[in-house]
Amino acid sequence: MDGQTNIPSLRSSFIGTRIFGHSNMAIIVFPKKGESDEQYLKRFTRKVAKSGVLADYKAKRYFTSKAEQRRLDKKKAIRRATKKRRERHERGN
Repeated sequence: MDGQTNIPSLRSSFIGTRIFGHSNMAIIVFPKKGESDEQYLKRFTRKVAKSGVLADYKAKRYFTSKAEQRRLDKKKAIRRATKKRRERHERGN
């Protein structure tokens, strides 16, 4: 043997990787020419995060009643409004 191992590279395990996200649209990532494994993996991870697949999965892990969902949505809306108000106030000063 010439010193090389038979360990498959990260790239070969992810080529054409598909993850089904919202409305069953596949997230497909192909390696670019001259792209390192680290860059390829980072691009894949970023694309999965942007699609919201993991957030959707985490949200659906446990059952939440409609009443609880309304409470959570109201909390999120309050947080968004507070953040927006704070940003506007900081820009004004």
